[in-house]
Amino acid sequence: MAEFFRNNKTAIVIFLLAILSGFFWGHRLFFDQKLRFGGDQVIYDGIAWDLVTIHTYTDRGSETFIEPFYPLVVACIYKIFGHNPLAVRIFQLIIFGLTSVLIYFLGRRLFDEKIGLISGVISAIFYGFAGYVTPLLRENLLIFLFVLLVYFLYLALQQKKTIFFIISGLILGSITLTNSTAQFLFIPVAIFFVIMLRKMLTGRRIFFKTFLFVLAFIIVLSPWMIRSAILAKSQGPAIAPRTGQMLAMRAYFMETLYPQMPKYFLGHLIGYYFVQKIDSSLEIKAFRNFKPLSKMIRDLQDQGYSYNEIDAILIKRSVNKIVVNPQKYLLMSALDFINFNNPVVPQRIFDGPDAIYFTFTGDGWPGVPEFIKAALLLVVRFIWYSFFFFVIYAIVTMRRDWLKIGWLFIIIIYFNAIYSAIHAIPRYAMPIYPFYIILAVAGLSFAFKKLRQKSFFNFIRKNE
Repeated sequence: MAEFFRNNKTAIVIFLLAILSGFFWGHRLFFDQKLRFGGDQVIYDGIAWDLVTIHTYTDRGSETFIEPFYPLVVACIYKIFGHNPLAVRIFQLIIFGLTSVLIYFLGRRLFDEKIGLISGVISAIFYGFAGYVTPLLRENLLIFLFVLLVYFLYLALQQKKTIFFIISGLILGSITLTNSTAQFLFIPVAIFFVIMLRKMLTGRRIFFKTFLFVLAFIIVLSPWMIRSAILAKSQGPAIAPRTGQMLAMRAYFMETLYPQMPKYFLGHLIGYYFVQKIDSSLEIKAFRNFKPLSKMIRDLQDQGYSYNEIDAILIKRSVNKIVVNPQKYLLMSALDFINFNNPVVPQRIFDGPDAIYFTFTGDGWPGVPEFIKAALLLVVRFIWYSFFFFVIYAIVTMRRDWLKIGWLFIIIIYFNAIYSAIHAIPRYAMPIYPFYIILAVAGLSFAFKKLRQKSFFNFIRKNE
């Protein structure tokens, strides 16, 4: 045991730092048995308790369209500890600590000890991750699963052991049952396996290992998709019948926001505090108004349609609107890309990890001088955009070394494209932030090295 602690001191310190950080950012609600702020966590709680008590996949007895893996995890905890959200939070706190350690190991494996250490420490204290320890939301588990997936994908490429291909498929299947937007990620992953292994293994071995990866992925999904196919009948198998809702949301927002689209772009880029100075009449929260969609779904439910049937109806309606107005769809996609990567603000200060675009709007913070508000918002934006600059700088610098950056690049591009195409909020980006952090730290390190080299050579020239 003493030897284990000696050999893993850094990892243990990062784990403990994450535990303290997770409790610090969420301590106000950590011991609260109520699920404050409602939202998705109430749905997850309802499904999990139904699984324990009446053994059906329902939300308080009603049909639900939510992916199953996270509610199943919560149900297992409830089965052991009773209907106790505190037990779930303790579990999520431990998962957060393990995630920070995994990010450290991943950064170290891809680059070096320093980049791994800085990435792990930043992850451990980052309020964006720590903010999902307290609420019963899937993001905490998703972040862990994504880092675990990428770690095993790198092991599969570097060591070429069959077991790592199988484990990668199993993890990706679990991710997809937690967030159905990952359902097509296996395609670019399989293609990348083939491309990267073509000079290392024979074609037969490449096919065999890639096939096992895909098979493991399908095996995890199969029971749930068979269940969905039986329940949906004519609609066929689906992980979560929610595509229609997402497209309906896109169709609604692209019509609603289009007349004032330049102002919404400005608000997303620099904050709606500044946009209100330009146009105080602009409905700044219009892109977060989901009530019309909820009413549409309720109306269809009242007519007797199931979730699968509602999904099919909404897909048909929405696709027709998108085909007629492709320019509105493309503009809304660009706005959602910005929205997906918008800054998040600390839970401890702003009562929940949310985007910064509404900060200081309306009558909030009346005692703070206007110039301080403006300066703070601009500083936060500058730091945030600098962060992404170094992410891009790292990718450009490492563009020929796909063995190192390939998996990070594929996952970042995939989820940016998927969420831009349907609907995005900053919370959805949290699972790919570990990769942003590793790349940003690497990019900053590369930039410092380049500046030091230039300074050194300039010094030599001046003193020749």
